[in-house]
Amino acid sequence: MIRHLEERDYDPVITVIDEWWGGRKMSHLLPRVFFIHFRPTSFAIEEGGSVIGFLAGFVSQTNPEQAYIHFVGIHPVHRVVWGASFTSTSSILSGAWAAIQCAVSRHQ
Repeated sequence: MIRHLEERDYDPVITVIDEWWGGRKMSHLLPRVFFIHFRPTSFAIEEGGSVIGFLAGFVSQTNPEQAYIHFVGIHPVHRVVWGASFTSTSSILSGAWAAIQCAVSRHQ
């Protein structure tokens, strides 16, 4: 299921993000603010009650016809080039793009 990020998603995501990047320290790059104030343009893929992917971004206030994607994360098990997992990854990006376009059109 694709849905907007919620504040309750922050702790579960932030506790696994470094692991998703193979131990690389990434958690400091994803502030809680995206899970609170940028929900209309930030998304999660949820499967079995867990977030397996997310996109955090926002519409530019300076140039409302532009959007900024700050962070995209997909659980390593679901990073498959072919198959249903690729469909999930593609779906989150497609869904996010559609929502960002809608948000941009509201600001014009």
